Amino acid sequence: MRFFTKFLSLASLCLCLLVNIAFASDLPSIAPPAAVENYNKPFINEIRAGHFAHNVYPGFIPNSLEKFEFTRWENVNAEILFRPIDWVGEKWLGTLRPHIGATVNFNNRENMAYAGFATTKHLFDSPVFLEASFGLAIHDGYLSNPPAGSGLRRLGCRVQFHESFSLGYDITEKMNVMATYEHTSNADLCEFNSGLSNAGIRMGYKF
Repeated sequence: MRFFTKFLSLASLCLCLLVNIAFASDLPSIAPPAAVENYNKPFINEIRAGHFAHNVYPGFIPNSLEKFEFTRWENVNAEILFRPIDWVGEKWLGTLRPHIGATVNFNNRENMAYAGFATTKHLFDSPVFLEASFGLAIHDGYLSNPPAGSGLRRLGCRVQFHESFSLGYDITEKMNVMATYEHTSNADLCEFNSGLSNAGIRMGYKF
């Protein structure tokens, strides 16, 4: 399938970039303690999987509960997060990790693969955490003029911006559960920009 070919290409590119970052950070003698601690963590830091509803909201930032539509529970999401990166905003904004993932639809609607960075912040040292991510996505949907009555979106660009927001809870030190809202659109850089928003529940396992 053309989607999986594009996804594998994007995943390979992201993995090459992340490997280069990992080797470039292999300087324990001069790195601060936090950076050494992060480097000693497994390269694959966490894996996630979950069930999403497709096209739940017509825009980006929800401003009306009445516009939500959770009727198309036909997506599966999978995601890999890599070892944390030491960065200046960790104290206030949380742990920063590169990630790659995909949301696959099983009813002949839009699929996407994405890569970017996610920051995770626990609230007051509790098991509850907030997470936000930003990056790029590639999809196999229509750029313009989908079949009439299909309900498919006019996404405009093949490569789009990808954002997600999660509210989660650590069940144990290794496992967590979260509610996630993801959105992809092109910020009006192309002729059409219908955007696509999915939402659902995911489980995570930390190494």
